[in-house]
Amino acid sequence: MLDRQLSGGAVKIQPDEKACFSMVDLLSKPLEELGLSCMDNLSDAYSNVYRYLTPQTQAHCGVGMVNALLMCEHPERQVIDNVNRLQSFMTLLRPLISEDYASDATEAATDQCNLAKICHLIRESDANTDLELQLLSVMRQHLGHGSPAKLTVTLVPVVYRAMKLAPKVRTLELQHTRLFNSTKKAFQFIYKTLDAYGSHCLLGGGPTAAMQTLKMWLDAAAVAGYVEVNLYGEGAFESICCEFINRALGTYEDDITDSLKQSACIPLFVGALLGPAGQALTVEDYEATSTTITQHAAKLLQRSDQCRQILCCADMFWNPVLPRDRWDSRRVLECLQRCLKIAERILESGLGNDSTPEDLDRMDISETTGVSLFVDVLDRYIFYFNKGNEQVLPSHISSLISLCEEHVKFALESANPSSTASGAKNPLLDSHDTAHTASASSGIVAVKAHLAATIAFVRKLKEDPDYREKYRTLDLSGTSSRAKVASA
Repeated sequence: MLDRQLSGGAVKIQPDEKACFSMVDLLSKPLEELGLSCMDNLSDAYSNVYRYLTPQTQAHCGVGMVNALLMCEHPERQVIDNVNRLQSFMTLLRPLISEDYASDATEAATDQCNLAKICHLIRESDANTDLELQLLSVMRQHLGHGSPAKLTVTLVPVVYRAMKLAPKVRTLELQHTRLFNSTKKAFQFIYKTLDAYGSHCLLGGGPTAAMQTLKMWLDAAAVAGYVEVNLYGEGAFESICCEFINRALGTYEDDITDSLKQSACIPLFVGALLGPAGQALTVEDYEATSTTITQHAAKLLQRSDQCRQILCCADMFWNPVLPRDRWDSRRVLECLQRCLKIAERILESGLGNDSTPEDLDRMDISETTGVSLFVDVLDRYIFYFNKGNEQVLPSHISSLISLCEEHVKFALESANPSSTASGAKNPLLDSHDTAHTASASSGIVAVKAHLAATIAFVRKLKEDPDYREKYRTLDLSGTSSRAKVASA
């Protein structure tokens, strides 16, 4: 039975489930056989049928048509290369884009993923970039009517297809090809799309929207940097690259408040500057950006995150993609020293014999983490020493090795549930959870193995003819005080 109701002067038909499946099948069949070429003759017919369907039924028909196009029996007919056909097709999909038609969230998410795949059917051409940008503009125009939750899925491939397009446009410009859309217009398209994505999705796109926005700004910066550095940008795209990075920093500062996500963002920024984006920036912009990122790393909530991410930031001041005269050995050493001080504070946060079991849990965690961080910093000292950083001396490495050995030894003694570091019985430890104690002990054992592997690596370098002279003055037999290493 068909349930009919009057709406706006036209009879709207809400078919039952069986009739709905039949209608979806009928409307999808031409697309499955002919691809979007059927829009040339059937566009008006589709529109006339849609007039009598409710928005929910139209949305279900849209789902069927999208799936039919994706499963077209003739791959060459899947390709989208006509603006008018795409415009007609996307108009039919408007209810799918804008309506809340599905009661099952998983089903709706799958439908939106399939809708996003349409972007990948747009014909790629190294010669006709104007057409490709027009087709992407049609996609953005229609997909922009979706809800924030839908935009987080559907707009992403549009952005990345535009990023892929920009270098091709620049290549044609260098060949003096006459184009309607320049490389800067391609970047303007990327900027406007990302700006719209951010302004809508950050309001209701879910917990991952801010991270996705930040990643796309950084990816766009990498593309702009690539065009500037490798395609003879001559300074024309440096400001674009810088603006993309600044927008990523703005997203971090304004929209990412979770400590774990903030920590995960720092390597993304560092990675961006270690690539074409870092090469494209001027000396002043690079210095300002790298300093800002390091400051954000130092403000992370957890001290262990601060240590790890500042250690990561040191790479920005010893960037292999930059000329050697722009490497800053002093800033690298400052990062390493700061990490040592943070690791020391983590170790000093251990509590005394009057601690509760919960306090002892935290003490075990902080001690294992602190010792592990010392060994991580040692690895980076060795790395920069091997790379020729003149501020990192053999005495730093030997002192730090001795210090790490002391910390590992003390941590192993502390992990013994039968006694404290002084040898006195601790009644709290006698009743402490055995499984937790074993876990803490295994953590320290893993750190000890890490340290042993590092020392073995250094010994191997001392015997290597290529490094023997470099490591000649490095002494592995002695120990040094904490103060000597921290202030070196």
